[in-house]
This record gives sequence, structure tokens and C-alpha cells, in this order.
Amino acid sequence: MAAIVPYIKKDPKGYFNAEKSKIAFDTYLKISDLRAQSISKQLEGKLATRSDEQNKEDQIDVSKMLSGIWVLQKIYLINEINAK
Repeated sequence: MAAIVPYIKKDPKGYFNAEKSKIAFDTYLKISDLRAQSISKQLEGKLATRSDEQNKEDQIDVSKMLSGIWVLQKIYLINEINAK
């Protein structure tokens, strides 16, 4: 992330500042890590593959990452609009 911060700060079309970009980047890394944990549990037979068959205590809690997820969604939507 540190390698691209100067470019983010200089980007005149940048929708997000460096701080929000860092939040998005950190959130993406955390989501990737949590997803890997979930897949590992599923492969080990410790977690059902279907959400409706999972016990609540076995599920991965992402509620503390909502602000970062919001930033990621905005970036995705902006990229989709710009691609058209």
C-alpha cells in the first residue's frame, strides 16, 4: 500500500483520499484472510458449505469491518460506472 500512496495523493480524479484507500486496502486483505479461514474450515469439515446449515458460532464475523466494506463497494461502483 505504501508504494501507491503518493500516486493516490496526486490523482486529480481520485474519488477517495489516501486514508480511505488504506481502509479499503486493509479491509480487502482482512476479507481475503477471513475467506481463506472459512474455506479451510469447510475443507476440514468443521463448517458447512451452506450458510443455512452453519451454526452461528462457527460463522466468521465481519460486522466490525462495515466501514471498510462500504468504501470497497463505492470503489467497485465507481469503477463499474467509469468502465461504461
